[in-house]
Amino acid sequence: MTATVEILPEVRLNNSLDEIRIQSINRYRRTHSLRCRKKDAMLTHWPLWVYEQYDVKQLINKIKNRLNFLEEESQAVRFKINVPDDPTELSFWIAYNLPIKEHDVKFLLTLNSPIQRLRVELSLLQKMEVLCCKHCRVQIGSHKDVFSMSVEGPQGTYVNPGGYIHETLTLYQVESVIVFGTPSTDFSWFPGYAWSLAKCERCHIHLGWKFTATSNKLMPKQFWGLCRSSLTIELGGFYSMEEENNLVF
Repeated sequence: MTATVEILPEVRLNNSLDEIRIQSINRYRRTHSLRCRKKDAMLTHWPLWVYEQYDVKQLINKIKNRLNFLEEESQAVRFKINVPDDPTELSFWIAYNLPIKEHDVKFLLTLNSPIQRLRVELSLLQKMEVLCCKHCRVQIGSHKDVFSMSVEGPQGTYVNPGGYIHETLTLYQVESVIVFGTPSTDFSWFPGYAWSLAKCERCHIHLGWKFTATSNKLMPKQFWGLCRSSLTIELGGFYSMEEENNLVF
């Protein structure tokens, strides 16, 4: 099998307010505080809040505030999650770790600016409410139940003995899920944990696995690894990627 890959150019935009400043007196500017930014914005036709919607530092801070729950949960399992600081790396990291539809991920990848991707992703994070079964739409969990079992993030890609690839999201707790079979440590993706099959309580579609610790020294004692392909997110209010596309341009 062969494929053609097109590498799209990445457009890195400067701060909009940088262009209206008098560059010759920048050396006297001791701070980039909110007060200074407000004065810069007063020289334009738009208020400061308009520019801050496209300020990459502001976007990163807002997104990281939304991801605080991941860092708090990661401390419980005694490691620090590596959330990138670079805007480009962060935008791709979120696209990989958010449980959104495949065609929506492809849409994010078509955007050629980290600012555009971060704006769409921030909107998704602000509207994200619950995780649902992709087939019957019953609620499975909340985004606040998501945590990370590795420094890379809450989602990992794993291969079973049959060669099937599973993109798996880890959660502390779920609902409307039933467990089948006896826990087994054979081919477990998480050393020290035994797995059992997990299915949707309503439609009985395979959702993933329940992992149970085989030692009292392990934390957490149990967690769930759910297939990204079996989940969808329920967003508060009306949402469409086309709407977000109009917002970012």
